[in-house]
Amino acid sequence: MSKKNYPKYVKATGETLRYQRAIPRKLLHVSHKQLWTQPLGLTVAASDSEVAVAWAEANKSFELHCRTLENSSPAAYTENELDRLAEDILRRKGLKSGQFADVLRPEITAREEEAQQQLQAHSYNYADHAIPEFDDIVDDLNRDNRTPTVQEEAILRAWKAVQTRQKKKPRTLNSLWEAYLLNRSVDVNTREGSRIQGRWDKQMETTGLARVKIDLPL
Repeated sequence: MSKKNYPKYVKATGETLRYQRAIPRKLLHVSHKQLWTQPLGLTVAASDSEVAVAWAEANKSFELHCRTLENSSPAAYTENELDRLAEDILRRKGLKSGQFADVLRPEITAREEEAQQQLQAHSYNYADHAIPEFDDIVDDLNRDNRTPTVQEEAILRAWKAVQTRQKKKPRTLNSLWEAYLLNRSVDVNTREGSRIQGRWDKQMETTGLARVKIDLPL
């Protein structure tokens, strides 16, 4: 059986796939690691389209991570980018958004209200244990009376996200198109690739579907 060819930076470890890429040399002096790795959440049995979609997401996360090494101001990032950084932190810790959103037992909550004291672990207690950096960051920010760096902001958001029930974010047709181009190895900078992209852009402009949100599994 021939070895399967994966997109650049995708490697198989046993039965699972990961995205692994070297930090650019110019950024190594501010990076704690030489390699950046992200599990794709897929096995080697995944289809080409599944790998392409996961690759595109991991590649965006890598590029965003590199930006944080160059610019630490949260003001330089969009809300979506800050949320993505928080999601990356949760992923690396083996956590998920909303993981501790429903930890309270209603019968004990009723007793807490009567007794006016805490009788069970709340979502923030679980979050404190899972993301211990949170307390240190809050202490530092209060002591120094400063705003957080983008890395600190991501941790603050991750701490909040793990306690908050999240709605599934729909994807757009354009995001699926980007994955399709990757899967088909279409380079939009070539003449043929430009022609293909042009036909897609024209179709989306005509139908107005480019940003229509759809709910499809990865």
